[in-house]
Amino acid sequence: MEFLKRSWQQVHDQVRQWPANVKWLIGVSLICMIALLLLVLTFAGSPSEVPIEGFASNRPGEVEMRLRTAGVKVRLRDGQIMVPSDQRWLALQILASSDLMSDTAFKTFDKLIEGSLWQSNRQFAVKEKWARQEVLAQIIATFSGVRSANVVLDIPDGVGFGRSHVRPSASVNVIMDGSRRVDRRMVEAIAGLVSSAVASMKIQDVVVIDANEARQFTVKEMGEFGPEDALAAVQESEQYHQGKISEHLHYIRGVIVTVNVQIEPVGAKTVSAYEYESTETLKSQDSTTKERRNQRQDGEPGTRSNVGANIASTGGDLDLETEETERTEYDGKPMVQQSQTRMVGQTTKKINVSISVPSSFIQRSFDVSKGGAADAAGGDVQNAPPAPDGAFVKAELAKIEQGIQPIIDTLDHKGDVNVGVFNDGPMREALAAQLAGPAGFVARFGDWVRPAGLGLLVLTAVGLMLTMVRKATHNPSLPTAQELAGVPPILPDDEDLIGEAEESEAAMPGLELDEESVRARQVAEQISELIKEKPEEAAILVGKWVEVEE
Repeated sequence: MEFLKRSWQQVHDQVRQWPANVKWLIGVSLICMIALLLLVLTFAGSPSEVPIEGFASNRPGEVEMRLRTAGVKVRLRDGQIMVPSDQRWLALQILASSDLMSDTAFKTFDKLIEGSLWQSNRQFAVKEKWARQEVLAQIIATFSGVRSANVVLDIPDGVGFGRSHVRPSASVNVIMDGSRRVDRRMVEAIAGLVSSAVASMKIQDVVVIDANEARQFTVKEMGEFGPEDALAAVQESEQYHQGKISEHLHYIRGVIVTVNVQIEPVGAKTVSAYEYESTETLKSQDSTTKERRNQRQDGEPGTRSNVGANIASTGGDLDLETEETERTEYDGKPMVQQSQTRMVGQTTKKINVSISVPSSFIQRSFDVSKGGAADAAGGDVQNAPPAPDGAFVKAELAKIEQGIQPIIDTLDHKGDVNVGVFNDGPMREALAAQLAGPAGFVARFGDWVRPAGLGLLVLTAVGLMLTMVRKATHNPSLPTAQELAGVPPILPDDEDLIGEAEESEAAMPGLELDEESVRARQVAEQISELIKEKPEEAAILVGKWVEVEE
């Protein structure tokens, strides 16, 4: 330990003796060396290579040619096909799409789950699940915009007596590149891939998580439509139509386009249609006839009394009533055709558009129609170009509305278009003032500020290093032999005489001092300093030296 301390102290003392320019030179050199090493590690480092022989078919020549054609770096080493590790799954995707994995795909899967012959069924199932998760994650990582993915499968044990059936489920954690997000189509693709790889798993049992946004997504069943889905559908439709309209109006600088989309409130609906014949069929028909007679009884011989009988009332009917009833029943019109139509929901019902056109565009169009220039006045109020009249403004707005109307019309409803004009004069003045200042310089050359600043910093560091090197390697001027000998320089003859110097003896006499005198003088000076700084201690010390005579 003492040796290390002495060594460190020796190095420290030597470094302290170095001049400042040498220290700066060494520091700048170390910084440049570290920056160079970082650049070498960042840009010159080559990724490690991995073999794909186990995934390719037994046709290495065809595999190599297919991968090279797709832009994958391929190198043959010891009979194996080597590719960079960051292009491994891209190569697997290319081989799978080219049907070059059919011979060894099962071998690869068996290699992932290989184990001892004496392992239990549960151990084999666990390894099989791990292999399945790994393969699914690798396939999802090949999707466009996906950096990496992790798949977790929850596969319940076999169904037995007294046990309820539980469907398997899965969760997929997706990490996207940069600021990209997981959209609905990618969620459906990932859920479909994972659910199809596990038996009895529905697509609704897969949860997809966007790691960058910390959001989860699921695929809803047909007809299920929530508020979030409605909002997402509206936003997607509005962005689509707004982009289409903005592209159509790209010739108008500063135009403002606002789109409002109304969609179907249900996820899906079924519409049934029936067709019947024009006439109804006869089902049954009944006819009934009733007669009612009121007749007096005639006198007749017998044991009954004939007191109420007379000659006028005998021998005829007194009253006769007939009733006929007819009932007809039809079976209804027979059905000729029946059809059911399932209509997908979230369809666009109506599109409303609001367009604000800057007044400068109307002014330029009016000036062009009149054969003048929009900026001919140069800001002079008296020489300003005439303002467009109302008829011209209406005609221009009608042209814009006529071009937008076919874009927003749907089958059921005709979209509404509202086109107006806003004054962009203050905005143009503020923008011109901003561009004239430092903010305008940054806006115009903002893309070049960062590389220019980096280049300036590099040039400054290199210049500082070169300056330090030049100062450190500069040879100091040495005195000449005449200067070392004390010979005065020779003045030129052509210069005027400034003065004369004469040699004479010193005016002050010399005093010779020996060692004892010098030592006595030093002791006296030390005693004087002690008396000034610490008079009490000096008095005690002098008291010990001085002896009083009696």
